[in-house]
Amino acid sequence: MKFLTVTPKELFSSCKQMGRITLADDGILCDWSASGFSVNVRANGAVLDFAPYHADQPVYIAVCVDGLKQIHALSDCVTRVVVPMVYGAHTVTVLRLSEGASPLYCTSLRLSSPFGGEAPALLTPPEKKSRRVVFFGDSITCGFGNTGETTSPYLTSEQDPTEAYAWKCAELLDADAELVSISGQGIVRNCNGAIDTPIPTFFGWQSRHLRTPHDFSCDVDFVVINAGTNDNGGGVTDEEFHDGAKAFLLDLRAHYPTAKIVWYYGLMGLRYDAVLRALEEELSETASSFTYLPVRQITYDAGEIGAVWHPSVEGDVRGAAELAAALYRMM
Repeated sequence: MKFLTVTPKELFSSCKQMGRITLADDGILCDWSASGFSVNVRANGAVLDFAPYHADQPVYIAVCVDGLKQIHALSDCVTRVVVPMVYGAHTVTVLRLSEGASPLYCTSLRLSSPFGGEAPALLTPPEKKSRRVVFFGDSITCGFGNTGETTSPYLTSEQDPTEAYAWKCAELLDADAELVSISGQGIVRNCNGAIDTPIPTFFGWQSRHLRTPHDFSCDVDFVVINAGTNDNGGGVTDEEFHDGAKAFLLDLRAHYPTAKIVWYYGLMGLRYDAVLRALEEELSETASSFTYLPVRQITYDAGEIGAVWHPSVEGDVRGAAELAAALYRMM
């Protein structure tokens, strides 16, 4: 066998970045839902090493070889993923599925090839899509509980953002997706009433763990906001939500001057529907205009409710289709 060990720096420079990732001293940091990397390789196998992951529950990742997804659990004692493949050229994509405050670092990639073949190698990175959609949100965007049962408590194994509405919408549009979301967070206050890290605070972070600033120079076609559900739980008044949402929209427009901005809302209730309709009208003639897209709430009868009353995969699929259709009409 022939082997090639790829350092984090080499991997970072030879990959297609999926979402917001960071090259850090400890490796490639993937700390947002559906963040990771995609590489083209020539090999008959790969070994991915990660730093120990310290949390109460494992973190789950997806490793896709030529689009075929396998899910693996990592923890403080399980830090390696072995990926067999037929010798040849392949696209390997690694994505974080379970969210959490604990950082996930990929520390190395080791490729192998048989003696009779060419040496293993990193090839030209996968191409970016012609469109890019950035999603800002909460647990709904994270895919919280979407693969679980309605009666189950939340488990990290029951969260798959690649099956959630945002990722599925981007797939329907043949677009790259960037998910920047944290469960329980709102625009003004979070679901428990706290104001520590609302969405208008963390939207500008490159890394959730390091809280480093994001570079907004990348071209973006659509910015989609899915927020308000946790403000309702946090007791935010209509007036507070109006002012907080307006300030956030103005900030988004300053950072994304050419993108179409859409507020997608309602899968878990429409508490601020009237506020968002009024705000859309208020900003309609300004540079900070946006499109408000209310959506029908998920229902148990339709099989659209997963764990902890969040959208199931079925609910996410329906939501993705409605959102993608609206964005397509706006292109």
